[in-house]
Amino acid sequence: MLKELSSIWFTISGIKILDLGRITERSYHPFRPQPDFCVFGIVGRGQRSIRIDDTLLSVETGQYFLLPNGYSHSGIENDEHDVCYVHFMARRMEGNRPSSIDSEKLILPMTGSLPVEIDCFKLMNYLYMLSKQSFIKDETCVAQFKAILQQVSIYNQRCAIWGSKRIPIVDNIIKYIRSNIGKTLIYRDYEEQFGFSYRYMNEMVKAEYNKTIKQIQLELKMDLASILLHSGKTIEETATAVGFQDYFYFIKCFKRYQGVTPGEYQKEMFV
Repeated sequence: MLKELSSIWFTISGIKILDLGRITERSYHPFRPQPDFCVFGIVGRGQRSIRIDDTLLSVETGQYFLLPNGYSHSGIENDEHDVCYVHFMARRMEGNRPSSIDSEKLILPMTGSLPVEIDCFKLMNYLYMLSKQSFIKDETCVAQFKAILQQVSIYNQRCAIWGSKRIPIVDNIIKYIRSNIGKTLIYRDYEEQFGFSYRYMNEMVKAEYNKTIKQIQLELKMDLASILLHSGKTIEETATAVGFQDYFYFIKCFKRYQGVTPGEYQKEMFV
């Protein structure tokens, strides 16, 4: 059952959003026996452990989960995490891994990675905040949600089809940055870790993402900083957590990335 369920790709259509939310504290995923709705979630921090029928999912930072309707699911651990989610009604079809990319359809496996080029967690959080405004129509939220799903769908189709053709080291570099997000990595760290010259690795990353290693490293740090500030961490705690020893340099980088200082960002979040 584990192999069969985890290898299924779901084609989603006819979306109608029921509700959106964000969980920023330790909790179990609730038990739902064969729900008639789907759940899509993105993990911005920590991990989410879920049992769906006999399949165990451990969804980590930078990944998503799709819990299709008709499958019972429940939590496994009392996880500490930051997750944005959507409950929605939809028609679904089950199939195998696609053999070609279909950018018009929403085709997703049960869990997968998120495109580095797009901050899907931030988009999901924006959608959640947008949905609470009384003047926003349901159709607007559905359109925004489908746009996020489409990017995730295309990315995972691309990885599934081109996976063997991609340069494995590029993905490993991104994972290395994520797992060392609290450190100040320099070129020697990458060379010692992967055994290639930094210049060569930088060229490979730029060819894949049109960004340098340094740019991606800073963006991932600022994305995590935004999440930590939103969760109530102080500016000092956040700067340390994302590897900045210079408090004022962190503020400068954050403002350049977000357009506001960390203090202004927190005020906007908690108004």
